[in-house]
Amino acid sequence: MNNTTEYIDAMPLTDIEKAALPRSDIQAVHAALDGEHRHFTREDDSPLGSVKMRLERTWPDSLAEGQAD
Repeated sequence: MNNTTEYIDAMPLTDIEKAALPRSDIQAVHAALDGEHRHFTREDDSPLGSVKMRLERTWPDSLAEGQAD
């Protein structure tokens, strides 16, 4: 098992969502999770693209507090 597989397995996603993610490298995982499909000039900035999804999945109630629908 590589680090990318371990990273995906630790994410709060369903098995189907996890299976749909690329396992080639971590940058590809973050690109797939980026709902806005941004292109980052620097490869090491790729995790920034998946922050929103990761926060929504990890702390959905905290993010919704104080926000009107």
